[in-house]
Amino acid sequence: MHRDASKKPKASINGSARYTNLPRNWLHQGMTYMDNAEMSVRVFFEIIQILLAWWLLCFLGFEQFPIWISLVLSIFVIHTFNWIANGNFWALMLFAFPKLKNRGERETCSYLNGMAERLSPFKSIAGLAIYGSICRNAWHDRSDVDIRIIRNPGLVNLLIVALLTMRERILSAFARQPLDLFLADEVASLKRMRLDETPIFLLKRDRRLDEAYPDNAEVRLLGLCDLKVEMQKRR
Repeated sequence: MHRDASKKPKASINGSARYTNLPRNWLHQGMTYMDNAEMSVRVFFEIIQILLAWWLLCFLGFEQFPIWISLVLSIFVIHTFNWIANGNFWALMLFAFPKLKNRGERETCSYLNGMAERLSPFKSIAGLAIYGSICRNAWHDRSDVDIRIIRNPGLVNLLIVALLTMRERILSAFARQPLDLFLADEVASLKRMRLDETPIFLLKRDRRLDEAYPDNAEVRLLGLCDLKVEMQKRR
């Protein structure tokens, strides 16, 4: 099963805004598309953030209000913050508002190549794979970029890559770059993507990926509309 944002009704270029996508996405924030390991880490960190926010509100004098009020306020503020900073925010905006466009082919290529460079030093990462419309030669000015970070096994690697995934979502929010970005817990997770989307690897340095995708070398993007790539085998 392909688990990306394209399953939601998308606002058409000549249609009206789909405001209903906003509260629905605010509620689940893409967690229904996450592998179990990433979802567990995300929920854990959000609970910690909520407890810290709750403590801060009490410290600032909110203890005079009923406990449930400060708790609900903490949940709302933290959940909204994570929705914007850690919820693939601009991909959602493309799905909700028909006149919004992405940053264009040149800027998107530059961003994705830069993302690969930022993540390359981390040994916990096994691969960085692009899916979606780019793989189908159907990318256009209202497309987001479906991308998966594949981690190496182990709890430490999970925590490191989960934090890196969160960081990349925050960076994409500030850069106004529409990404549909998730952590793939195992190589087998990639098999749930669409069968007509052969992954493009910006990072590929694990024998499991070589075995699963022997014909897909690591590349750097030169374009998106016609899939120009520079082949850089790094095995």
